[in-house]
Amino acid sequence: MASDATLPPNQPALVPFQTGFQAAAAPAPMSDWARVFAAARRYKMLVATVTVVGSLAGLVIGKFLKPVYQAQATIWIQSSEQDHDRGRADQGPIQSAQLLGTSGGWLDLIRSHVVLNDVVREARLYLAPKSRADSAALATLTVFGDVRPGTYRLEVDQTGQHFTLRDVAENAVLQQGSVGDSVGGLLGLAWVPPAGTLRPRAVIRFTMTALSDVALELSQSLRIRATADGYFVRLERRGHDPVLITTTVNAVADRLVAVAADLKRERRTELSSILHEQRDRAKANLSSAELALTQFRVRNAVRPSEGPAEGPDGRRITADPTFASYVDLQVAIDGLARDREAITQVVARARDGSVPVDELSMIGAVQRSSALAAALKDLADRQAELRVLRFRYADTHPPVRRLAQQVDTLARYVIPELGGALVAALAAREHELQQRIDSIARALRGAPPVALEEIRLARDQANATELFSNLEQRYNEARLAEVSTLPDVRILERASRPARPVVNATPLVLLLALVVSLGTGVGGAALLDRADPKIRDPEQVTRAMGLSILGAVPHVHRNGNGNGNGNGRAHAETDDTGALEALRGIRLNVQHAYGAAGPLLITVTSPGRGDGKSFVTCNLALAFAQVGYRTLLIDGDVRCGALHRLLKAARRPGLTDVLANEVTPDQVVQSTPYAHLSFIGGGSRLHRGPELLCSEALPRLITAMRPHYDAILVDSPPLAAGVDASALGAVTGSLLVVLRTGVTDRMIAEAKVELLRTLPIRMLGVVLNDVRPGVAYSYYAYSLEGYSVREEDPDGRAGTLLPRRS
Repeated sequence: MASDATLPPNQPALVPFQTGFQAAAAPAPMSDWARVFAAARRYKMLVATVTVVGSLAGLVIGKFLKPVYQAQATIWIQSSEQDHDRGRADQGPIQSAQLLGTSGGWLDLIRSHVVLNDVVREARLYLAPKSRADSAALATLTVFGDVRPGTYRLEVDQTGQHFTLRDVAENAVLQQGSVGDSVGGLLGLAWVPPAGTLRPRAVIRFTMTALSDVALELSQSLRIRATADGYFVRLERRGHDPVLITTTVNAVADRLVAVAADLKRERRTELSSILHEQRDRAKANLSSAELALTQFRVRNAVRPSEGPAEGPDGRRITADPTFASYVDLQVAIDGLARDREAITQVVARARDGSVPVDELSMIGAVQRSSALAAALKDLADRQAELRVLRFRYADTHPPVRRLAQQVDTLARYVIPELGGALVAALAAREHELQQRIDSIARALRGAPPVALEEIRLARDQANATELFSNLEQRYNEARLAEVSTLPDVRILERASRPARPVVNATPLVLLLALVVSLGTGVGGAALLDRADPKIRDPEQVTRAMGLSILGAVPHVHRNGNGNGNGNGRAHAETDDTGALEALRGIRLNVQHAYGAAGPLLITVTSPGRGDGKSFVTCNLALAFAQVGYRTLLIDGDVRCGALHRLLKAARRPGLTDVLANEVTPDQVVQSTPYAHLSFIGGGSRLHRGPELLCSEALPRLITAMRPHYDAILVDSPPLAAGVDASALGAVTGSLLVVLRTGVTDRMIAEAKVELLRTLPIRMLGVVLNDVRPGVAYSYYAYSLEGYSVREEDPDGRAGTLLPRRS
C-alpha cells in the first residue's frame, strides 16, 4: 500500500484537545516545495512517463527545425566631403554635405523599393518551386515589370509536345502552347523552359509573389544597424539557406552602391542644369548692363577714356572731392532704395513657398550679403537633390519628405527672415547716407543728372560682371564634379558564406521539452495529490482534524511470522525492528497522554475498514504486556471482529455473551501465549449486539475488570459502521484513532472526528498506520543504523510482532 506524503489542504490549524499530557510537538509545516516533491515521489511513474513522452516529442520536433545562419556585410559612408563642406564659410543655415545627409537617410534608402525590387528580381526571390525537382525547369524563369501573384501548374501532355499553364486557385487555363514556346507572357513572365526539362506528363508547380510584397518581406528580414558616428552601416540577414542569405546581402550592398552613384550623378547633372540657367540669366543681365552703359555714353558724347562728365564749374566730377562724394552718396542711395524695393517684393512672394532664386541673385545687395547668398545656394542645391529623388521615389518616401521639409523651411522661413533683416539693414543705411548728403552744401545739389546716371550704370555693369563670374565658376565646378562623380558609399566588407549557425534550436527545443514535460508531470502529480481524498500527509491530521499524532507504524512487508523457528525470529528481528520501535513509542505516548489516574481504559477505532486498527490494537496491547502491565484486550467489534485469530483464541463465549448475561465475566476472559496479556473475544454474532454495547451491562463489565488489570484496550468497529465505537468510547472515556496512509478517506475521517467532539470522549490522538519511508513522516520514525536490539531470548517471544489480519 503506497504511503507517500501528499499536499494538505490549505486550512488553518485547529486547537487540539487538551489533556494532562500533550504529545510531542508536531514538526514544522512542510513547505510548498516539499509537498510538491513528495507528490512527485508518490506519482513518480506518472512524472517519468510524461517526462519521457515530452522529451521524445521535443526530439522529434527538433529534427524538423532547421538551423539559422546569418550573413553580414559592412558599408562605409564617405564623410570627407561632409567634413570639408562643414568647414566652408559659405555654408547656409541648413548644411547639405552628402546626397542623403545623415545615416538615417541611407538606412531608408536601403529599405526602399528602388534598391530591394532589383535585388528581388536579380535573386528571383519572387519564385518558390513546389519541389526541388521543379527547379531545373524554372531555372530560366525571369520577370519583366509587374507579375501576377498566385500558384500555377504547368502540365505537359503524354506526347511531350504541348503544355498547359493553369491557375491552381481558380483552376483556370491561362495558356496552351507547344513545348519550346515562351510561357507566361501574359503573367509578366519571360520563361522558356530548357530543353529536356519538360518530359511527357511532367507537372511543374510553382508560386509567384508580387515584387513589392517580396521586397517588403526582405526589408523586414534585413537587420540594418549604423554606428554611433554614422560612418559605417552593417547589413545582416538571417535564414536557413546560407547561400541564399549571403547572395541576398551582397546583392543589396551592390545595389545600394549603384543607386547611390546614380542619385549623386543625377544630382550633379541637375545642379549643373540649374547653374547653367542662372549663368545664362547672369550673362544676359551683364549684356544688358553693358549695352545700357554704352548707349548712355554715346548719347552724352562721353568716351570711356575721358571718364565722367563735367560738373557745374566745368571740371570733371571726379576732380572735386566734395562733388565726387555727393555723387557717390546719391548713387548709393538710389541703389539701396532700388535693391530694398526689389528684395521686399521677392520676400513677399517667398512667404507663399515660391522663391525666385534667379531674381534674388541678380540684386546687388543680396550678392554682398554672405548669409542670404549662402541660403540661396543651399536652396538651389537642395532643390536639385529633391528633383533627383522625386525621379525615383514617391513624395511619401522618408528621404523625400525630409528634403522637401528642408526646402520648405528655407523657402518659407529662413530666406524671408534673412531678406527682411537685409531690407531693414538697407533702410538704415539709406537713412544714414541721406543725412550725410543733407550736410553737403546746397550748391552741390545742382550736379548734372548725367554724371549720376553714368555712375549708376557703371555700378550695375560691375555688379553684373561679378555675378556672372561667380556663376561661371560654380557652373564649371559642377560640370567637373559631374564628370568625376564617385558614390558616397562603398562596400567595406562583403558577406561571406557562414559556416556555423547562429541559432540551432534543436538543443533548446529538447531542453525546453524536457523542462516543460517535467514541470507538467510534477504539476499533474501535485494536482492529483490535491484531489486525492486519502490521508497522505501528517498535516492533514494535525491541521484539518486538530489531533495530535502519537506515533506512526511503518509498513510491514509480511502477513505473519508465527512459524516458531529460528529463521522466523531472525526475519522478525530484521523486518520488524522499525515497527517494534514505533509501537514502543506509541505505548509511551499513550501512557502519558492518558495520565496516571487508575488503569488505562482506551477504545481504539478507525474511520473505515482496512485501516489496520485491529493490528495496532493487538500489538499495542502486547507492547503494554511486555513491560509488565496486566493487560486486557477486548474485541469490541461485535460485527466482524477477528482478534481471536491473531491470538489463536476462541471468539465464543465473549463480549456479547457476557453482556447478555449468558455467562459470567470470569468465563469469557482467556489467557494468551503472551505473559500478562488476557483476551475477551467478540462473542456470539447477535442482531442486538450494538444495543448490548449501549446497555448498562458494558459499564458494569468494565468496572468489574478495572481492579484486576493495569491496561484495558477495546478494539471497536469502524466509525463509519455505526455507533458502536462511540458507545465504547463513552464507556472507556478515551479514544485512540488509527488512520492508514493512502487508505483512510480524509473527508469521512474529518466528519467522524467532528461528531466525536460532541460526545464526552477524550481524544487521545492518532496513530498513523502503514507509513512508507519519506520526508513527511521522518519526524515520527525510529530508525538508526547500528542501534537495533539483538535477540538473545531463548523462546523468542519478548519482541514478537503480531501479524496483520489476513
